[in-house]
Amino acid sequence: MTACILALSLSACQKPGANESASASDQPATAPPIAALPLATTPAAPIAYAPSAAALPPVAKPIHVGLRHDRTRYGYTDRAYAMSRAFGDTPPDYTVSYDGTRPWVWRSDDGSYRMVEQLPGGQRTYYYERGADRPFYITDPDGGYAYDGDNLVGLYGPDGAPLSDSYAQQRAANAARYYDRSRAIYHAAQYSQRQAAYADDWQARRENLFQQQQRWNAARSRDSDWQTWHDQHQQGESATWQPEQDRRAAYAVAIGAAVVGTAIITSGNHSGGNYSGDRQNQYAPPAAQPRQGAFANRPQPQPQRQNPAPMQPAPYRAVMPARQPPLPHHAVAPIAAQPRASVNPQAPAPSHQNLPRPAAPRPTHALPARTLPAHPAAAAETHPNRHASAPMPAPDRGPQAQPGHSNTDKHKNPNDNAASHWDHPHAQPTSAPQPHN
Repeated sequence: MTACILALSLSACQKPGANESASASDQPATAPPIAALPLATTPAAPIAYAPSAAALPPVAKPIHVGLRHDRTRYGYTDRAYAMSRAFGDTPPDYTVSYDGTRPWVWRSDDGSYRMVEQLPGGQRTYYYERGADRPFYITDPDGGYAYDGDNLVGLYGPDGAPLSDSYAQQRAANAARYYDRSRAIYHAAQYSQRQAAYADDWQARRENLFQQQQRWNAARSRDSDWQTWHDQHQQGESATWQPEQDRRAAYAVAIGAAVVGTAIITSGNHSGGNYSGDRQNQYAPPAAQPRQGAFANRPQPQPQRQNPAPMQPAPYRAVMPARQPPLPHHAVAPIAAQPRASVNPQAPAPSHQNLPRPAAPRPTHALPARTLPAHPAAAAETHPNRHASAPMPAPDRGPQAQPGHSNTDKHKNPNDNAASHWDHPHAQPTSAPQPHN
C-alpha cells in the first residue's frame, strides 16, 4: 500500500514527458530526481539475479593490486557512505535492462551514480564519482573493493573494515571481474531505455542498503583511525553531498512525504555530524516512538484460554437468611397449644419446605364435620373409608341417652374416644345406626 501511494504521488508530480523512455542515442539521460520514473505498481516480474563473481567471465588482463595501509584506505568506504546518505531512502530513479537483469539506478544532480544488482544472497553495489565510468568502490555480500584508476587499493569486510594483505590473492580475481562489468553497467545506465522499478521489489529489498550503512557506522566507532579520518574530512564531504541531500529532501516532499522531508532538512545533514545511521535521516517515514520498557513494543503473550472448571452448587447456607441471636427466656412469649388436625395416615407426606407457619388456622371446609359418638365402638364411624361416600349424619335426638348405655356416659371425657381412634388408626368404619320409627 505504501508503495502504491508513493507511485501515485510520483506520477502526479511528474513533469510532462518524463515518463517517456529515453531512446538510445549519443546523449546520456541526465534526468534530475524530480523527474524520476514512478514505481511500477503492477505485480513484479520474477527477479533475474545477476551472476555471482565465479559465474562472471574471466578478464583478459589481471588487475594490479596495491593495497594501501595508511588512513587513506578509509576514505573509500567513507565516500560511499556519504553518497548513500545523500540518496537517502528514496526509491531508485529508474532501472535498465542489462545482461538479462534490471539493475537499480540512482543519479545525483552532479552526475554521480549508484547502481545495485540483485544477488541470491544480497546485493552488489557500484559507486561512481562524477564523470567517471569506473567505480571507486564496489560492495558484495562478502565485503568491499576500492579502486584508484585500474588499481585495486583496498579490500574490506562486510562491515567496511579494512582487511589484511592475506586476502589479496583470494579476492583479486573477483575484484577484477567486478571492475570489468562496472563499465558496461554504467554505459547501460546512461544510454539504455529507462524503465520504472517495481514497487514490490523496492519494498522487499530497501532495508539492505540501510543495514549496510549501519554496519559501517558500527565498525567506524570501533576503529579509532577510521574515526579520525572521518572527523578530518567530514566538512569536505558535507560540502560535496549537502546539495544532493537537500534536493532529495525536496523530492520526498514532492511525492507526498512532507513530514519526512522536513525532518531531514532540519536535522539530518553532514555538517551536523549526524552519522548515527538514524533511519529518520534516510528519508524514511519516522518510526513511532517506543514506549518505556524493554518489551513495550512487543506483542504481549496472551494466556491460553482454558475450559472453566465445572461449577459447584452453592452451599445451602448461602441462600438462608442470617441467623439472629436467641432471645432471652423471659422475652419469649409462650406458644399456645394448637389442636392437632386430623391427617389421613395413608396420604403421601407433603414435601418439606422452609416456609414460615401461617398465622391463621388452616381452613377446615375440606374436612367433613364429625360428632363425637357416645360409645367408643362408634368412634370408627366418624372415619369412613376414603373410597366410600360420606355417611349421612344421624338425626339430632336431643339429650336422650343412647339405648344400652348408662347415664354415666355423659360424664365421660370426650378425649377418650379420640385417644381410642389414634390407638387404632386402621379401624374399619361400621354402618351408621338407623333411626327408630
